[in-house]
Amino acid sequence: MLVMKSLSKKLIGGAVFFLSCIAFLSFMWPCYRAFLPIMVNTNEGWNAFFADAAMGKMPLYPSLDRLITNNYPPLSFYVVGGFGKILGDPILAGRILSLLAIIIIAFCIGKIVRQFGGSLQAAVVGSAYFVGTICLSFRWYVGVNDPQLLAQAIMIVGFFLFLRAMERDANYWLPLLIMVVAGFLKHNIITLPLSAMLGLVLWRRWRALRFSLLFSGVLVAIGLACCYCCYGADFFHNFLTPRSWMPEKTMDALGDLQSLVIGMFLWLLMASKEWQQRRVQFITIMMIMALVLGLVQRLGSGVFVNAQFDLVIVVAIAMGLGFQLLVDQKKELSQLLWLLFLTGPLIVSPDLFSFTQIFSFSGRAAIKQEEQEMNQLIEEVRTSPVDVFCESYITYRAGKPFVVDAFNVEERIKAKKLPADAVDRLIKEGKLVEVKREWLVGEE
Repeated sequence: MLVMKSLSKKLIGGAVFFLSCIAFLSFMWPCYRAFLPIMVNTNEGWNAFFADAAMGKMPLYPSLDRLITNNYPPLSFYVVGGFGKILGDPILAGRILSLLAIIIIAFCIGKIVRQFGGSLQAAVVGSAYFVGTICLSFRWYVGVNDPQLLAQAIMIVGFFLFLRAMERDANYWLPLLIMVVAGFLKHNIITLPLSAMLGLVLWRRWRALRFSLLFSGVLVAIGLACCYCCYGADFFHNFLTPRSWMPEKTMDALGDLQSLVIGMFLWLLMASKEWQQRRVQFITIMMIMALVLGLVQRLGSGVFVNAQFDLVIVVAIAMGLGFQLLVDQKKELSQLLWLLFLTGPLIVSPDLFSFTQIFSFSGRAAIKQEEQEMNQLIEEVRTSPVDVFCESYITYRAGKPFVVDAFNVEERIKAKKLPADAVDRLIKEGKLVEVKREWLVGEE
């Protein structure tokens, strides 16, 4: 009997180690790719231009007569712009910060699992599941010059500290401040601050909830007032740029969740058996909120898979806690099956083996060819005698000014805030040339 128990523990430990190895391998390619002179995500050039703007190269929030729009909060541009000055390249700076954010989020997921009573092994399960899932299924945002993951990292730090503050029922001000700061890096992270308030309802008294709502509300108001003082009414004109809704994206939004379906299903099975526990109720409500809020955001025009990142984080926490609940029940076979169901989708992902490009001759040759093609296109744009309307990454690398923001111009035209021929007129007048080219990054 003792031999069987020892063997079960070794198998479970081996399965956790295997899951961790998959997470590590999945993280290798985004780390390598971040240092390649190629475009990974169409947001990279856009963010680089506004990071430079934060450093004084142009207004951070353009006037209404310009054909570019900044509908993000300001803080990420100062962070990336400042770091970019040190490195000499804001795009590389943003990519490195994105990779560091993955590590911070994974660490905080483990700490939250521990906060809910999980062991170190359960914490590793949650963290490894997060890294593997985000790197394989959502990697257009991993190691990319985009503030989403950086903001998520700061938000989850604040959320973890808020859980610690609830445990002591004191010092709520610091985590609230951190979460508000995260919101001024990227404004679409809603589930974690809402969950913090939910935690107060479940575990603490209404006095703490009232204080938290009042304090965070005052902080947000101060932040918006500072934005107005620094950027004037243009901040609100940019930040509140109209965005259309596209119900036809519903299937795409549901398709984004393929990699999370097994995790959510496993948790619902666990929750149905352990519903009496407040921590189970809390995580379940968090998951439902993240799912609904993510789907609603995803239906917005131009909104992509980053709208689901709160859900990825919550499911990862749930996977770590669910494993711990099975440990508490002393169900070794169920623990192994739990790990098998988590690991299976990651193993069969064809993107798991992207890292082999680093070591194979053909992979390196393909990367080299892509770099050459990218450089040729950049040189073509650089030599244009007039401003160029093309992919913002190309425009930025070519040293051309940012004059047309294709997506936001289209949205402003839809809302009748701009004339329908706003871009075409510039092209006809010879003030702008359009360079069209479909660009796919590597195997993506």
